[in-house]
Amino acid sequence: MRTTAALTGVALALAIQSACGSGPEPQFGGDDTGTLEDADKDGFQVDQGDCDDNDPNRYPDAPDGFGDGVDQNCDGVDGTDADGDGHPGELSGGPDCDDEDADVHPEAEEIGWDLIDQDCDDEDLHDYDEVVAGEDFTCAIATDGELHCFGDDIQAVTHAPSGTFVAVDAGLEHACAMDAAGQIQCWGEDTAGSVWGVPDTPFESLSCGHEHCCAVDASSAITCWGDDTAGKASAPFGLWTEVSAGGTHTCAINRSTQFVTCWGENGEGQGDPLSNTVYRRLAAGNEHTCGVRSDLTMDCWGASHFNQDIPSDQTGPYDRLDATGDFTCALLNGGSVECWGRDSNTQVSAMPDSTEQYTRIASGWEHSCAIRKDSGTMDCWGNLAHGEGIAP
Repeated sequence: MRTTAALTGVALALAIQSACGSGPEPQFGGDDTGTLEDADKDGFQVDQGDCDDNDPNRYPDAPDGFGDGVDQNCDGVDGTDADGDGHPGELSGGPDCDDEDADVHPEAEEIGWDLIDQDCDDEDLHDYDEVVAGEDFTCAIATDGELHCFGDDIQAVTHAPSGTFVAVDAGLEHACAMDAAGQIQCWGEDTAGSVWGVPDTPFESLSCGHEHCCAVDASSAITCWGDDTAGKASAPFGLWTEVSAGGTHTCAINRSTQFVTCWGENGEGQGDPLSNTVYRRLAAGNEHTCGVRSDLTMDCWGASHFNQDIPSDQTGPYDRLDATGDFTCALLNGGSVECWGRDSNTQVSAMPDSTEQYTRIASGWEHSCAIRKDSGTMDCWGNLAHGEGIAP
């Protein structure tokens, strides 16, 4: 009986519609597959994304300015979050500097030198090829050849010259860099010509001590400039493959024998290398010197009051090393770091874990920095009070 009455009602309705013509379809403010209800008459139903159906100013795509604590456009944040990364974009007043890329926002991890500012701090994190350390500053050459210096700006030592460079080294309060043509520029504290005394000739390698520098030219001769106390800037005649300038002394590797010769102050024995021993790399510190032998083992000589003459593991195998003060840091062949000597400000004890791998190492007066193998970015440790560990 009920079924018959329902069918009769439907037939009657169709008859009336046929007689009067078809009327307009009902409008529910959106997709009529959703809940047929739009309480605030803003054109959106709850199941179409309306996050507050009692407020006509809140609906998907509503204008949503950042800072009022209200999510007007129902995207889950205060402001407009077009890329869905949880951070409102700059166009709505928010901090997300690229609201079309979900990998770019203030909490993103910065990726080195990809020309993208992932964390929206107005800087792209550089990755580096070379790093050196002075007393309270650090300089590094980025992969594009640009030079960056940071830390204590005494004597404008962090005001690096513009241009591109292939080598750089640091004294205590000055630094020098060499371009692809072999021309050297120096800046910072000009002690006895350590800055303005640089020769106007091309060189192939460069090393700076506390207040003097030396460089090897294409003929394998060494030229030094700056403070010449105890004759440390008076290079002997000969042919050399590498030179390392220290506090008050300088050492170099002879091109033919690969033996080491030192000159300058020798009060602590820093100028007395092992005789008839072949070396491939050198690092002259304040009053000590270390060298990597041809078999990749390590020797150190000179002052011993901070055990700077005793490598952590003499057998290595060692690759690179550096010294400026009374300690030395070196890279093993696998890229891990070892430091030894004076530990006045954790410049030795805070060295990275042995599982970390690096390609370059730099030791200053009380801090060190190293370039990571996996990313080209920089880790620093020791005394970083002047910003010498904050690479741009």
